[in-house]
Amino acid sequence: MVDWHPSRLAQPVEWMLQHPVSPRPFAVIRLIRFPAQKGTVDAWYRVVTWSQKSADRELVGWCLSLEAACEAAWDYFRAMSSWQHAQAATRMHERPGGAPSKPPAHDLLLAYRAAARAVRPSVDSGSEAPAEARPRDPRPVPPPGRSLRNQSPVRPPPVRQPARAR
Repeated sequence: MVDWHPSRLAQPVEWMLQHPVSPRPFAVIRLIRFPAQKGTVDAWYRVVTWSQKSADRELVGWCLSLEAACEAAWDYFRAMSSWQHAQAATRMHERPGGAPSKPPAHDLLLAYRAAARAVRPSVDSGSEAPAEARPRDPRPVPPPGRSLRNQSPVRPPPVRQPARAR
């Protein structure tokens, strides 16, 4: 009997991250390969928010390793949880005009990581380390070529009208 099966040809290309107490995943990571120079292939991991419909997913970022992609997804989950908690704690939903709209996933992740770096304590003394002495977090970076960020056309900034003289 041969010890081979077609299932050995299968390679993982998509991962869903789910918190143990949550009924739904919070992020999807997909391995995407882009043709590179001289016949090589670059592997990138695209991190998006989870939604039942693919069109409703939001880009969190692009990473060069699965570990960095998982960290970006987890940091996004923590950032989103913090943002939701802050909205509920300040009772923004009860104010005139309602709660502000959710920021884009990528911006939320970057703001969360910047805030986390700003307060990260030093390992030796328990005091804060200066910003230049802290290790840099791996950030999701866009892949070479076209960006798929939010997959919508770029809108020009609004034009301000000059104030009228009275």
